[in-house]
Amino acid sequence: MKTTKHKTIEIMALAIGILIRTATASAFIDSWTTNTFCAASSPTKSYTRTTVAHSLQCAIVKGTNLVWCNTLQLAWRKLCLVAGDKVGLYPPVPLLTEITNNTISLNDIDNDSVVVEAGIVGSGILETLQKELALRSKENVDATWFANLSPGDVVVYSYLSKCLPFRWSFSRFHALSVFAGTPVESFGIEEFLDEQRNEVQMATQVSILDYADESNIVVELKTSCHEDVLILAMIPPEKSLGNTISSVYQRISCGKASTIRETESLCVPVIDIDILRRYAELENKQIIGSTGLFAGATIGIAVQTTRFHLDERGTRVESRTVFASGLPSRKLIFDKPFLVILSRRHAKNPYFVLWIDNTEVLVPCTGESGVMKPVPGMEQ
Repeated sequence: MKTTKHKTIEIMALAIGILIRTATASAFIDSWTTNTFCAASSPTKSYTRTTVAHSLQCAIVKGTNLVWCNTLQLAWRKLCLVAGDKVGLYPPVPLLTEITNNTISLNDIDNDSVVVEAGIVGSGILETLQKELALRSKENVDATWFANLSPGDVVVYSYLSKCLPFRWSFSRFHALSVFAGTPVESFGIEEFLDEQRNEVQMATQVSILDYADESNIVVELKTSCHEDVLILAMIPPEKSLGNTISSVYQRISCGKASTIRETESLCVPVIDIDILRRYAELENKQIIGSTGLFAGATIGIAVQTTRFHLDERGTRVESRTVFASGLPSRKLIFDKPFLVILSRRHAKNPYFVLWIDNTEVLVPCTGESGVMKPVPGMEQ
């Protein structure tokens, strides 16, 4: 049976701060966001039960998904680097304390995956961005985002992009997984058999870092990018994202990693997010404490967009009934709220975190119940 290789994890996050020197910033904001940004970059889906977290200190609320990426912190740190470490906003913004009170930095991500720049439009900041993105083979800057800017306006731009393929594709399941009572698309291994060569290859990518019971699991899915770590943790949440992450890391440090065993199954929902948050709390606020580039500037608009996709497409795997004795079979079925963490292997902080507590960011079932089907477009 042919086993295909396929891009399985895609993440792209963008945080933009546009700093306006004019006295008519409010009028500019309304015009720019309504006529330009919304037309150029609005996500295709509206979210009512999913929130973009501004920091890892954000509380986890039952029934709500939380998505966080470090681009907002990186953009603000770039602003401080250019404007001065003592900068603040007037009137004061409580949100800013949580945005800045952390150790998030460029040390948490590799240089090839991130672009963070700040500068004046008239001095070529947009051209600099295009050059930096081109060097990393990333997307071009959408010129329509900046169509209404004048030469004296200042841009702070933070961009992160990651593509992490599995070396071996997992099986794709249609309606084999149910999350919060709703059938959803999923992928994984159905009843692992070491006689199946493709399943043996899949299984090498699964490390069970801690297993308390079928509702309390921490798993690493290994991608072909060794320095990046993908953790899935179905555990009881703590009060905040950060506290829950710490709980996961504590479990990992105390646990004993193991591999998937014969007849055990892994089933992970397919995730798809394209979401935008406009930080109105930061807009129309004057930057204070700066004597350089940002002296007297006002934040005209602060926006963060995040796209994340996790799946694995594959061909149907033949299965058979096996009776075996020995260790009890474990279920690795992610059908309850769980956490997704992406980080560099030795970094202090993650660069992407997602808490899933409803189906709004999961892909609905498209096939017949309990049937695995090949997904079109998989052939290479």
